[in-house]
Amino acid sequence: MEEKTLTRRQLMDRTGAPSYVIDYLRVNGRLPLIRKPKGSGDYALYAQKCVRIVLDHLDRGTTKRNSSAVATTLGDVEPAERWQTAQEIAAQFTDVTEEKLTTWLHDGRIQFYAGKYRVDMLPRLLEEDERREELAYYH
Repeated sequence: MEEKTLTRRQLMDRTGAPSYVIDYLRVNGRLPLIRKPKGSGDYALYAQKCVRIVLDHLDRGTTKRNSSAVATTLGDVEPAERWQTAQEIAAQFTDVTEEKLTTWLHDGRIQFYAGKYRVDMLPRLLEEDERREELAYYH
């Protein structure tokens, strides 16, 4: 069975990662290649599992991902319990409003796919907002 491959552009579209992040991971041998480029003008073909590797790398660091990019394969890669609608989140987290979710989405601080937000990012985002409010109060 032939493994489906991805180009750098497809990997960028599916993860929202900038091209330099993908190049960095490839040069450092962290992305499994199906086919190496043979020279200038040639392109590399990446394995499907590269999507997960790039997303993990982005979650670890401070690299801003393209918030308008929609990861078409995220539903297959992420466990379903990590994704909830705004109403489910409001029932679970009293401090989170749809306004906050929209702001975080526009700032590129939370992921959104198929009408659902990524829940495991919320505690960190709430902490950051709390710190900002404290700093604003004292200044």
